Amino acid sequence: MSRSQPFPNPLADPHQRAEQAAELLERYGKGERVFKAVALGDIDWAGVTLAFAKMPQADLQGASLPYADLSRIDWSEAELSFANLTGSNLRGAILKAANLNQAHLPFSKLLGAYLVGASLIRTDLVGANLMAANLSGAQMQEANLTQANLRGANLQGCFLRRANFSQASLSQANLRGSDLMACNLIAANLQEANLREANLREANLRGCNLRGSNLREARLREAYYDDTTLFPLGFDPIKRGLRCR
Repeated sequence: MSRSQPFPNPLADPHQRAEQAAELLERYGKGERVFKAVALGDIDWAGVTLAFAKMPQADLQGASLPYADLSRIDWSEAELSFANLTGSNLRGAILKAANLNQAHLPFSKLLGAYLVGASLIRTDLVGANLMAANLSGAQMQEANLTQANLRGANLQGCFLRRANFSQASLSQANLRGSDLMACNLIAANLQEANLREANLREANLRGCNLRGSNLREARLREAYYDDTTLFPLGFDPIKRGLRCR
């Protein structure tokens, strides 16, 4: 079978979807890696291996892929909203402009993943490892990144309003020009992060470590902090319009 042959779109019948999913996995097992027009929403692929597969524009809305090996998969522009990817290995995955709205990715591994322009609105990323991932321009409003590892990640120009970064590691992350309005950054580590021109209005910075971070031209009015917040040397929070709570 040709490596570039389109994968047939499934019909609404769950049995037919399961058969087509099994066929795709069989083709993968025989060495095929390119799958076009995949549409297998709601399929159960727990623990599956699809490393290095190329499935751009795949429709896997609501699919269940917990603890799957998806390293370096190409899911560019894929539909993955409401998908369950709990604990999955997505190291180096290509998710450019993918829709991951309200997907579940707690404790997933996304080290070095490419998520430029992706949509992760209200996505569960609790404890996820996004170290050195590229999320520039991503839509991440109200995403939950509690205790996530974003060390060295690129979040330039991201839309992050009301996202939860409590206890997350964002050291050396690039957040230049990002919209962090009303974000929860309680006890987050932002050491040496680039927050130049970022919007941090109304953000919760209590217990946040901002030592060595770049806050030039950042909008901080009405953000709040407490006596455990660590600011860069010489930074005056009152002059910048922050409130102590």
